[in-house]
Amino acid sequence: MLREGEAADFHKKEKDHRRGVFPAINIGVTHGKGTPHPIQLSAGTHSAMMRRLLEDADMQRLAFFASASFQHWFPRTYAYYKQRLDVLWTEFTKREEGRLLKKNFPRSIFPSAAFNFGPRVCTFKHRDYLNCPFGLCSVQALGEFDPKKGGHLVLWEPKIFIEFPANSVVLIPSATITHSNTPCQPHETRLSFTQYCAGGLFRFLKAQDPALYDQIIEQRKDQWKEGLELFGTLEELLHSS
Repeated sequence: MLREGEAADFHKKEKDHRRGVFPAINIGVTHGKGTPHPIQLSAGTHSAMMRRLLEDADMQRLAFFASASFQHWFPRTYAYYKQRLDVLWTEFTKREEGRLLKKNFPRSIFPSAAFNFGPRVCTFKHRDYLNCPFGLCSVQALGEFDPKKGGHLVLWEPKIFIEFPANSVVLIPSATITHSNTPCQPHETRLSFTQYCAGGLFRFLKAQDPALYDQIIEQRKDQWKEGLELFGTLEELLHSS
């Protein structure tokens, strides 16, 4: 990622955005902000670079590890994703419909990913409000930096900051918890790789599975409770381990 980022010619909006001042490219499948149906994000002039990164064996292992961690620690939330996203991949991968959608990684549940190229990624305080509100986003720190002196993960509502060394992964509800990270030192490198799911992807069920969609609408007033119930308890996690 560092080599690819150094060789790339990023546009201003790719280097200065709401999450920070560093080059970032989002890739994968999303739905929302006026799209009529789930769409494939375009990497534009960076298409060849993103194809190399998505096909890289090490990046695929990182993606799968984060997905497997999600399945292990949040099995009910993972199952919620899988039930709905399986419909998406079945219904929206038909060439004759002209809406071919492609997974980023064959063994990852997450339909979208963000490559934050650095060389010193420091995110602003933000929430990813278009993501599923009770869903999980995986964040993986990369690079070479002293985690005791920088690169800490900051979670603002619980008022905690966490040492977050390179090669670590964390799963957070990024749409509902405000988060950021502290800068690393000037001579160090810090990049990050995140995977996520836009909440709008679950709305396309209205056309594809009306019964399930009607069930979701009926339950909307209590959906926050349903979302919380998808999280596991400490006892369940200990038993599964």
